[in-house]
Formats: sequence, structure tokens, C-alpha cells
Amino acid sequence: MPGVFQFAQGGITAVSLDNQPGIEFGAKAYNLGRLYASPMARMASPGIAVLQPSGAAYTDKMDVMNQAVSWLEKAGKGGFGGSSGTPLLLAVRSSPLKPAPGIAKSILYVGMNDQTVKALAEAFSPAVAQRTHSWFLRSWGEGIPVSENPYEQLLQAADRVARSMIEAGMSGGIIVQKAVIIDDDPLSGAGVYYTRSLKDGASAGSGRFASGRAGSEVVTG
Repeated sequence: MPGVFQFAQGGITAVSLDNQPGIEFGAKAYNLGRLYASPMARMASPGIAVLQPSGAAYTDKMDVMNQAVSWLEKAGKGGFGGSSGTPLLLAVRSSPLKPAPGIAKSILYVGMNDQTVKALAEAFSPAVAQRTHSWFLRSWGEGIPVSENPYEQLLQAADRVARSMIEAGMSGGIIVQKAVIIDDDPLSGAGVYYTRSLKDGASAGSGRFASGRAGSEVVTG
């Protein structure tokens, strides 16, 4: 797929047909590619990075996005916007050339609609479905009309994340990654780990984990 950087267990599965090096897609996408080539790959979700267009609109990338979703459905073993089983939901995040946590927008659980809420309730529990839907709405912000069509949602989310990057003066790519469903297991949640001190930048690892919480409630960006 032109202008697309794919990553899954085993490392980078495809690079842009334009022969773009991975770093052009931003630091986050580049480092995810490195993660997927490591022994920790089994702990991460498959995803893609798409180059940020000159404007905020991703509507001209509809074919690319459709191909990407088809690949993610196979890699993530779920149907995007599916009404049975465990549906494939996506996280759309920024991947600027220089790391800037919390600056740009992130949209969680893209693909959510009435059908997927019902499927989540059947696959997990009504509480998990309600909580996931709440995180989905919260990530968009108040007063934002969201399409029930999962593919239209994906383009809307990519446009919204790209616009937040442009407003912050960032360039790079947009990451579209399989979202993890936080279920009722106390070991299910979100965490963050820093390889350097947040105070002085010294090499010192630290992190935290929050059970039953989404990544946006632990760290933004």
C-alpha cells in the first residue's frame, strides 16, 4: 500500500511503495516497528501508520484505509464494525516526527456503533460494553457528530487527529492500531513505562499500571 507503514508480530511486514523510510511516519510508528521486531511483539497489537497529508483531509486516502482495515482484520482476528464475536475496534493516534506526548488528539475504539456495543456485551459483559462506549464518546469530545458507519468514522478520526497535529505545528504520520478491550479481569487495564526520569532526563526506568482504565486515563498522546 503506497504511503503506508505496517507493523505486526515479527516486525515490519511492508514499507511504503514510495520507498519511504519508517522514520518518515513519525517517532511513535518507527519505534512500534522496532517493538514488533523484538521478543515483546506478542504483547502488542498490530497496526499501520499513514503519512499525514498536506491538509487535514484523509478522504483521498479512502482506498488505502480500506486496504489497511482488511489487513488489520486478518492480523487482529476480528471484523471491523462486526456484529458478532469480538469486533475489531481501532485506536487512531498521532505519530509526530518528534515525540510530544499529550499534544495531539487520540481517538479510541473507532468502529463503535449500536451493533458493536451489543457484540461487546455478548462477548464480555454489558458493563464492559458500556465502559468502552463511554471511552469512545469521550475521546471525540462533546458536541462532535460521529457517523454510525465504521469506515466513515475511521476517516473522521484520522482527519481529527491530523488537524490537531497541524494546529500544533507537527508533521509525521497517523497510527491506526487494533484497540485492546479492557475487560473485567483485574489484570486488564492500561499502563505506561518511562525509560528516563521525567524530572531531569536521566536514564532511570519507572512506570505505573491502572486496572480497569483506558490508556487515555493513564497518559495522553
